[in-house]
Amino acid sequence: MVLFDLSPFAKFEVAGPDALEVCQTAATADIDVETDKAVYTLFLNERAGIELDGTITRLGPDRFLVVTPSFTQQKTAAYLNRIARGKAAVVFDCTAALATIGVMGPKSRELLSRVSPEDWSDDAQKYTHGRTVEIAEGYAYSLRVSFVGELGYELYPSADIATNVLDALWEAGQDLGVKLAGYHALDSLRSEKGFRHLGHDIGPIDDPYSAGLRFTISMDKPGGFVGKDALLKLDPAAPAHRTVYVALEDPEPVFVHDETVYCNGQPVGRMTSGSYGHTLGSAVGIAAIEPDVDLSGDFEVRCKGRLYPAKVSRRPFYDPKGERLRG
Repeated sequence: MVLFDLSPFAKFEVAGPDALEVCQTAATADIDVETDKAVYTLFLNERAGIELDGTITRLGPDRFLVVTPSFTQQKTAAYLNRIARGKAAVVFDCTAALATIGVMGPKSRELLSRVSPEDWSDDAQKYTHGRTVEIAEGYAYSLRVSFVGELGYELYPSADIATNVLDALWEAGQDLGVKLAGYHALDSLRSEKGFRHLGHDIGPIDDPYSAGLRFTISMDKPGGFVGKDALLKLDPAAPAHRTVYVALEDPEPVFVHDETVYCNGQPVGRMTSGSYGHTLGSAVGIAAIEPDVDLSGDFEVRCKGRLYPAKVSRRPFYDPKGERLRG
């Protein structure tokens, strides 16, 4: 049972009669969804490279909450404002106005029910859905998403009551074994689950097909999106590289990133990111390898000058079906 302070996440509200048009143009996914539904999406450049990733939650017919990685606040602002120029929509940076508290782990429902009168069952709030809840001494927007691969919630209280909410969760969770965790723990957990990290696993030179994120693309939505024309010229079956998941068999070495990946003694790619997977008991991460490599071959990764046997998979090693997120 863990609490994360995720307040540095970049947060923007897009509102106005043309808000849906702005979000649809920015996002590769279809954002025309029901109110309080969150959608994971990419934001491309005109060459179909990945400039940003994040979630867009529909707060109402003409209101959307866009959440992107912490270090992309200015980039996200520029990207959205460029698309909104001349439209009947405003882009409001609410990063400082809203805190973000991650409540993650199998006991997150029990903990939240101790500080909130709301129903925290699966029926009350489905995975990837949000709602406004009473919690501690105020209200917050609760979004049921998780970057750690476990059942969890992101709470978005206004900044003025964030400390009260965090303190209430901390005090109520002592007998549940609640812990405070930071970004190294977050990186370890997301590496086990295979979630991409912008700037390491994906970036402006990576297209969605090579990144293994084809599921974020909605080619049929009205109006298209930035980068669609370039994406149409790419063959999904012939990516520039293949994104795979890698775990070492030896429990001692640790990934940093950029380690060389070998197959049958030949270099075939590199680790784009990785960490020590404490649940799996070994180093684990994501790699970009040549697209025609036989995944049944003998793989090794060079760590600190030594080659270590590795397992390579098309699916994450931890909870590949995502059942724990939906539990």
